[in-house]
Amino acid sequence: MNACCDGTRLFDSNVETEANHFAASLLQSSELPILCPIFSFDLDRWKWTIVMRPILFSAIRQIVVKFAWHWRRPKSVVVMEIKVGFEIAYAAVQSTPMAIMLSIHPSRFADIVGTESIVAEPNVPIGFYRDSFGNVCGRLVAPAGGVTLRGSALVRDSGLPDVVVPAAQQIPIDQLPNECLLYLMASRYCETDKLTEIAWSLFGHTRPGWERVAAICTFVHNHVTFGYQYAHHMKSAHDVYEHGTGVCRDFAHLDTRLLWLSPA
Repeated sequence: MNACCDGTRLFDSNVETEANHFAASLLQSSELPILCPIFSFDLDRWKWTIVMRPILFSAIRQIVVKFAWHWRRPKSVVVMEIKVGFEIAYAAVQSTPMAIMLSIHPSRFADIVGTESIVAEPNVPIGFYRDSFGNVCGRLVAPAGGVTLRGSALVRDSGLPDVVVPAAQQIPIDQLPNECLLYLMASRYCETDKLTEIAWSLFGHTRPGWERVAAICTFVHNHVTFGYQYAHHMKSAHDVYEHGTGVCRDFAHLDTRLLWLSPA
C-alpha cells in the first residue's frame, strides 16, 4: 500500500475580497478613460458615460477579480491545496465481491479542486453508495488474481489549527441524543476489560470537558509512533496502546476509545 499527501500550492483565501475592493476603486476612478485609451478613443463623454462605462465596469471587474491575486496578494492568510492519493493491491484466488471505503468524506466535497478519481486495475466497474453514517462506499468484484485500487484528488484546506474552546463541556451520557449511542457500543477492536482501568488511571484526575480531551489527544500523540510498517488489519485499540505504534486510523482509534472509557 502506498499513500501520498503533499502540499502543492499556496494561494490567498481572501483574494476575491481584495480584488473586488481594487476593482471598485479602479472602476470608480475618473482616470479610467485614460487607462483604457483603446475604448475612449474618439468617444464623446455621453457615449463613454452611458454606453461604454457600464460595459467596461463589468468586464474589468471580472478580469480583476479573477487575476488580481497575481499582483495584489495579501500575505497573512494562505490556503493549502493538498494532493492526496493511494495505491492498494489485493490478492484474490478467485472472483471476490468487495466493499471499499476509500472516498473523501462528503463533508469535504466542497473543498475538492476538480474531481476525485478512484479506479481499479484490471478495469472492473465500481458502484458507489452511502452507508448509514454518510460515508461514500464502493462495491466491486475483484477478479481471480486480485485487483489494484488507485485514488487521487486535490483538496483545498485552510491550514489553520483546530479551534480551541477551553469552555467546552462534557455532556453526561444520559443526556446524549439517541443517535449518538451507537458510537458507544463495544466492538472487538476495543477491549473494554483491558482499557477501562488504563483510561481511568491516566485521565481520571483531569477535569471533564476540553481539558480531558486535550490531555488524551496529547497523550496519544506522544505515546504512538507513526509508520506504515506498523499497519495491521487486526490491530485493536489496546494493541496500539501496548505497542506504541500505528498508522492514522490507530491514532484516531486509541483517541476515541480512551475518550469513551474515561470517567463520565
